[in-house]
Amino acid sequence: MIAGEKTIGTGAIQTVYPLKDRSQLIITTSYLQAPSRKPIHGRGIMPDRVISLSDIQKQFLYERINSGSRGIKAEIGNDPQLKTAVEMLSEEMQKRK
Repeated sequence: MIAGEKTIGTGAIQTVYPLKDRSQLIITTSYLQAPSRKPIHGRGIMPDRVISLSDIQKQFLYERINSGSRGIKAEIGNDPQLKTAVEMLSEEMQKRK
């Protein structure tokens, strides 16, 4: 199960080969797939529950992530996508009991 927004669809794995003249040769060596074997590259992944963030929420979370702040409990209240993901996981665990 996935909560959030549709991914951008970057699923290419590239290998970088440094050359003698200090340039680089970059070759796409493989592409990522979803567990269903469907390609991700160029298509993205659609979440089970779409939870969109405003630009202000995205900026706030970006700053928190890059500030070195860690601790999932502190972030749940500030991140509606994470909060929904935790709820989805809780619901799934309850079903399995």
